[in-house]
Amino acid sequence: RLNLTYVMENNTAGSEITEGSFKLFFDDGSNLRQLGFFNPLFPGDDSTRSYRFEWTGSKTPTLIEYDAGFFQDSPGNGLKWRVN
Repeated sequence: RLNLTYVMENNTAGSEITEGSFKLFFDDGSNLRQLGFFNPLFPGDDSTRSYRFEWTGSKTPTLIEYDAGFFQDSPGNGLKWRVN
């Protein structure tokens, strides 16, 4: 299991943005998507969330990516962090 806690902020002066989501990638090429309901953030708004990725088997998480694309099966152009 991997627990993720994060804060999203809309620092724009006048634009509504939509919250994005995270995807967890494993050493065997599989991935898990963050599921849930995501809300718009208005200028100056922030949102604190927690999400728990859970899986079975012996695969090891290697990378977490923000805004990876819902149907994308490999890492894309989103923000990435290595999982240690």
